Amino acid sequence: MKKNDIAAIVIIVAIAGVFSYFIANAIIGKPNNNPVQVEQITPIGGSFPTPDPRVFNEKAIDPTVEINGDGQSTNQPFAN
Repeated sequence: MKKNDIAAIVIIVAIAGVFSYFIANAIIGKPNNNPVQVEQITPIGGSFPTPDPRVFNEKAIDPTVEINGDGQSTNQPFAN
């Protein structure tokens, strides 16, 4: 490329950049500096309500306990 070609490309890119800047500002606009209203929350207390006795009782199933089968291992799982 010649120096004239490179200069023409640089000028075209600069004009396109300025043009796209103004077009983007016209379409998007500037953000408003309005403060956002947020909801106030109450702090978490140290006391918790009593859990439901139907679910949390001594006879309930504990899902954290690993369940093993009947202790037999077989190589044929679908055998009669």
